[in-house]
Amino acid sequence: MSDTMENKELEAGIKMCRIEMEILGAWPDTKYNQWYLKFRFLVPIFLSVFFINIPQTRMLIIVKDNLDDLLEILTTADLIVFIALIKFSSILAKRKDLMVLLNKMRFDWNTADRNHKYEMRKSLIFSKVLMSCYNICTSGTIFIYAASRFLVLRQHNEETRCSNITSMKPMFIRSKFFFETEYSIMFEIIWIGQFIAAFVAKMAFVTYDGFFIFSILHLSAQLINLKIDFRSLPVEENGQNFTQSLKCLVQKHWDLKKFRTLVEENFNQVFLVQMMCYSVTLCLQSYQIVTILTGESEKNSATLEFIVIFTISNILSLLMYCYMGEKLSTESSGLHYAVYDIEWYKLKPSESKLLMIVMHGTKKPLVITAGKFTNLSLSYFMQILKTASGYLSMLLAVQDRL
Repeated sequence: MSDTMENKELEAGIKMCRIEMEILGAWPDTKYNQWYLKFRFLVPIFLSVFFINIPQTRMLIIVKDNLDDLLEILTTADLIVFIALIKFSSILAKRKDLMVLLNKMRFDWNTADRNHKYEMRKSLIFSKVLMSCYNICTSGTIFIYAASRFLVLRQHNEETRCSNITSMKPMFIRSKFFFETEYSIMFEIIWIGQFIAAFVAKMAFVTYDGFFIFSILHLSAQLINLKIDFRSLPVEENGQNFTQSLKCLVQKHWDLKKFRTLVEENFNQVFLVQMMCYSVTLCLQSYQIVTILTGESEKNSATLEFIVIFTISNILSLLMYCYMGEKLSTESSGLHYAVYDIEWYKLKPSESKLLMIVMHGTKKPLVITAGKFTNLSLSYFMQILKTASGYLSMLLAVQDRL
């Protein structure tokens, strides 16, 4: 397969992520010739801040004494869109580093042999499937919410016509603007603008995670290939061949460690903020579900269905991050045992000593952290769920005092 074909294979795998990031004006290697295209990234920021974050935060202040309304605002869009803005800002600030990661993946595809490409294709297909499911899940959540809000708006209009009593129209997202929004044309503009802003925020959220998914799974595939190479070292040939082959593999391992460091530096701080917000969000969403089921909330069944779907979506998103960290740690830990499996007893003593040094260098697994405080892993996923459950128990215990 030629370099051109290999690049096409990689580009096809990351096509969905690339298209969405180019729409937002944030794909690392896209050249914008016209001046207005260079500032296209300001559009999603303006939509998210103007239509969602500012008006929802104002509404949050207004309803601060109503717990149900407070929880609805925090869990519907305000916190999630805030996280999406942080992710999008991180992409813009670190485009050069993301470009390095992208070029490294392209280089690996261009230089890998047929045997190595098997694992790389598996990881690329898995990345593509995972990204597609993630997109469908998040987009479906927005469309379900939009459908429920449209039905609420339609019911409101019918009740207004029958009773001749004027009341405030329900917006797409509960919010308070600095100007009057009840007039017909302005209301429709705001409603559609909030829907577009929510979808744009979703794209920023998903593409950031998509780039992380492709990077980690590509790195995991390279680690699997490295393990295969270690087990295939020519131990029965002359020492010069063995030493040279071992040197190449050690250099490759060092390059993968630098790749992991670059991923860590570009994603760990955002993940720290996101994990903290997720602990609070999952607690509040669970509290809403409990209060609706027990009849202590005035929210209807449509609201309950949306909250359940939204909560499941957030849990799956959290599980995905932790699974990626777990997979990377598992594959890198396997390197230590791959070196151990080399038939060292067929080597010269001087060559066997080299393996001891290599084993020491591969002993520590590669990990992705949340702000360098804790490793992303399945055990950390359970820890977050336990933390959210603890917050939920506290809220339920003191709900009569709130």
